[in-house]
Amino acid sequence: MQRNKKRLAALPRPPVPPIEYAGQWIAWNKERTEIVAHAHTLEETHVLATEAGFPDATLMKLPRTNAFIGTL
Repeated sequence: MQRNKKRLAALPRPPVPPIEYAGQWIAWNKERTEIVAHAHTLEETHVLATEAGFPDATLMKLPRTNAFIGTL
């Protein structure tokens, strides 16, 4: 378990996604340095990433903008 934490800590932190993508699915390139696709559904994001040449993209769902209200 400790090894996994070290491995995660060694990964570069991805850039902050644009606010316009809030609530959407995004696809990161393998290095997690660039968003290569985004859409409102997981399936559509995967298709777009694959079409863009990134079939092994890392997919993640971004929180909606109002999910952060009251956390500052």
